[in-house]
Amino acid sequence: MDSVLAKDVPDLAILARDDGSSDDTRKILVEYAARCPRIEVVYGENIGFAQSFLQLLRLSSATAQYLACCNQDDVRRQDKLSRAARMLSRLSREGSRAL
Repeated sequence: MDSVLAKDVPDLAILARDDGSSDDTRKILVEYAARCPRIEVVYGENIGFAQSFLQLLRLSSATAQYLACCNQDDVRRQDKLSRAARMLSRLSREGSRAL
């Protein structure tokens, strides 16, 4: 979560899902959400990682311009999201000119 919060995207919203894990995941997510209003936590049963990601995509797709998935053990470069957003924006502009 620390590497996600360190991203250079100022309006980044984080939607995290706890799948009923028996470790301290729920407690950790509650603590992060209390410190950072950009984090929203969803709780549910263990439906597998693919269905968990799909559920989060359904919940966020109506309000997000771009979506990025991240697993609990992913650590990424600080500028990964801003670089991806610039690339997608450029491709979108190029695609609209081709029409």
